[in-house]
Amino acid sequence: MPFDTNLDGYAVIPQYHAHLIWFVEEKTSWYLEHEDEIVERLIKYIVENGITHVKFVGCGAGAYASLRYGILLDKRLAMIGNNAMLVSFAVNPQTGFRPELLNKVKQSIATHNWNPNSYGTDPILLPQAYYDAYSHRKIDISQLLALHRPRNLAAVVMHDALNPIEKVFSGDIFTANYVLNFPQSFGLDHGSGCARLWREFLWEPFDKVAPFGKAMSGEAMRLL
Repeated sequence: MPFDTNLDGYAVIPQYHAHLIWFVEEKTSWYLEHEDEIVERLIKYIVENGITHVKFVGCGAGAYASLRYGILLDKRLAMIGNNAMLVSFAVNPQTGFRPELLNKVKQSIATHNWNPNSYGTDPILLPQAYYDAYSHRKIDISQLLALHRPRNLAAVVMHDALNPIEKVFSGDIFTANYVLNFPQSFGLDHGSGCARLWREFLWEPFDKVAPFGKAMSGEAMRLL
């Protein structure tokens, strides 16, 4: 692993025979700060290596990124006539930061007698300074879905339906017919809910959708 993480599910990914690219955020900018650079690097790598199937996967902020970059990359690949197929796996994603969505989160916490101290700490929200800097980019996933009709993208969203925070965030994007809703009833906090969804439910659909071959034992992974 190129970075430290408490989420053991990430350790499963190197079992696959695939080009493996990690993006790790050092700031709580939700991968927005370097968005253009990330998209350009991905396009360059896909074109230069003849990649035909791409899977994004992440939880929390990484789940937000997996959805956002799936949409953005699909749009850019269409512009250059590249037909790579994209699948975004998102586990307990925060899907937006607009005030009315966050107010719905607060209302749901109160209605479900959920710990109000969880708001903004588990999961962590986008800081106001970043929201102000990047809101012109339509940073809510629902806003992107309204603007762009993906051509070669499908999304699998897994969330804890008994966690009112996760339920509101994930429920904000289920109007799109290429977003598969995959709720589970745990009632866990964000981190432990992510870990359980990864461990118990992610890997079967990850295997079956646009599959990669399993890596041979001892085979070196091409790691960036």
